[in-house]
This record gives sequence, structure tokens and C-alpha cells, in this order.
Amino acid sequence: MSDSGSPSLRVSPRAAQTSLYVAGFIALGLVDGGVGPSLSTFAANAGVSLGEIAIIVAAMALGRLTGSAIAGRLYARAHGHRALAAGYALTALAAAAITFVPGVPAAAAAFFLLGGFSSTVDVGSNTLIQWTHGDRVGPYMNGLHLAFGAGGALAPLLIAASLTLSGQVRVAWLVIGAVNALIMLAALTVSPPKPSVSAAASAAGKRPPTATLALVGLLFFAYAGCEATMFTWTADYGVSLGFDRTGAATALATAFWLSFMAGRLFAIPATHRWPIRTVSIGALGLGIISGLAFVLSAGQSPWIWIAVCGLGVAIGPIFPNMLAFAGERLGATAGITGFVFVLTSVGAMLWPWLAGQLFEPTRGAVIPLMAFGFAAVSLLLFGLFDRATHLSRKR
Repeated sequence: MSDSGSPSLRVSPRAAQTSLYVAGFIALGLVDGGVGPSLSTFAANAGVSLGEIAIIVAAMALGRLTGSAIAGRLYARAHGHRALAAGYALTALAAAAITFVPGVPAAAAAFFLLGGFSSTVDVGSNTLIQWTHGDRVGPYMNGLHLAFGAGGALAPLLIAASLTLSGQVRVAWLVIGAVNALIMLAALTVSPPKPSVSAAASAAGKRPPTATLALVGLLFFAYAGCEATMFTWTADYGVSLGFDRTGAATALATAFWLSFMAGRLFAIPATHRWPIRTVSIGALGLGIISGLAFVLSAGQSPWIWIAVCGLGVAIGPIFPNMLAFAGERLGATAGITGFVFVLTSVGAMLWPWLAGQLFEPTRGAVIPLMAFGFAAVSLLLFGLFDRATHLSRKR
């Protein structure tokens, strides 16, 4: 019997591509969101302090730096979704393996690989979604990073469930590995987008001025200090205030992630209504206000909860919108995206490690100070980058 009269159930290539990247970012959020709540368990298993185990955070960030540097060239030359599938496959293997390695040096090596592999899908998805949606990428970029926040919000709950079940985090990391393996299989079934017109034009044109590249690099380097510090140390900051590890401390980390998601959710309609530049400035301004409230709260309820949630709402939209803004001003090429991720990775490597060294001597007070300071510096650098690229476009 002919079915020519029935409506087609075929999914458009653009919808399939977007769905793949969104599902993949849930898996990526599980990876990043699972690290911070696992640190105390890793430290206890290795018989070392939090300051000493923080080396695995630096190792993961160094892996991200290395992977980001490679990924820009990889996606510029290779079949986009084959490269994406390979990245998810290797991320799945690394996530499943990290709880089986003995000692701090071996754990640092495993987290280096996890950071390197996961960064290739991070750079790739951020580039590919810009190629998929072109100049209208704003809401989709925010939706993509909302999915990352969803994975990050689930991660502390998954870690807490694993600790309750077995006293260890192994079950949680095996689940995270399995989710990434499923995304790998999906990537092999979807055709990739072609490079956007703006990306092709940028690749064919001249390289952005060195001073402009330095500004955008410093912007993402500084921003990483705010985001990565909150991602990594919110749960432990709660413990330093006397919160129970699997109770209020986990709730505080989850509240941050849920607020982070809410910020990205709000940014989807916001970027429909206002320019990406306006949304970015508003989010950075809220980050400064919330960061200052975090410092002044001195760990007192309910102000600590209000400040952490305010930071989550503020931080949520910043990265995707700054990335889309940089692509708008400099061209959405895999090379530019890779460069941004390299500098973000350097910040994500340095600043949480530094926070770990200062955490115990300051009894956790370094965390709100870093959140506020980096939000303020990021707004300053964003203004300088905006002015520099605006003037260059007028010439």
C-alpha cells in the first residue's frame, strides 16, 4: 500500500544535527559536573589532602588545552561527525577508567586523557552548531549550553547516589561513560553540516589582528576563573561551612547547577529579543553583583544560597553568548573556536588548581573572592574586545 498520502515522519538534517549536539552536551555536562563532587572521594582513596588531589583538576584542564589545540585543525579537515564520534568513544573509555587507576600520578594521567578527549567534542559541537544555524545561532547556542547545565546538575546527584549505594563514585563514572558511548553511536548516524558562509569567508580572508586575538583570549582565560572555580569547589565550599557532604553541600552544588541552567534557559528567548552583546553584558553585570553578595554573605544562610544561585544564573549564559559574539565579530571557524577553548582551558587548569592550594589555608574563603574578581575582570575585557572589534569593522 502506498503511503504517499501520509505525512512524512522524516527528521530534517538540521533538526537531527541540533538534537545530536544537545544530547552530547548533556553527556559532556555529566563529565565536567562529576569531577568536583568526586574530589573528596579521590583524595580519601589516595590518602592525600584536597590541595594535593587538586592536581587532577589541573591535569584535566591541561588535557583540555591539548585537545582544544588539536580539535580546531581536526574539524577543519576531517568529516565532522566521524571526529565527533571518535571523541565521544574515547571520552566514554576514559570516564569508565578513572576510578580504576591507583595513586595520584596515574589518576592525573587518566584525567589528562579525559580532558583531552572531551575537549574535542566540546570544540566540535560548538563549531558544528554555528555551521548548522549560521547567523541565527544565538538561541541554539544557548540551548546547547543549557543541555550542558542539565548534565552538570544531574552529576552531583549521580555522585551522591553512587556514594550512598557503595561508598564510592565508581558506579556514577561507569554510568557517565555509558552515556557518552550512546552519543558516539548516534553521531555515526547523522550527516554533518557544511561550513557556514561566514566561516568560509573568514578562513579565506586575513587573520584577525594579534591584539584582538589577545583580548578575546584573555577574556575567556579570565572568565574560566569564575566558571571553573564554581564548578569544581562549590560542594567543598559547602563542606567548609559545616554542610553535610551528601546533604546540604550536594544541595548547594545542585542549586548552583540548576540556577546555571535557568540562566541558559532564559538566554534562549533573550537572544531572540536582544542582541547577543546586550545579553552578555547583562549576564556579566549580574555576575559581579552576585559575586559581591557571595563575598559579603560570609557563608550565612539564606544569603549564601541567594548568592550562589545568582552566580549560577549569571554564569550560565556568559560562555555561549561570548563564544557566539566572538564568532560574529571574528568568524565562526574551527580555528577561532579552538583558540578560544585553548585559552579557556588554560584558565580552567590554573584557577581551580590555585583555589585548591588556597582553599584549606583560607578555610574556603578564596572561592567567593575568586568568583567576584573574575566576573569583574571579564566585564572589563569584554568591553575592550567589543570596542576593538567595533572599530575594526568600521574601517
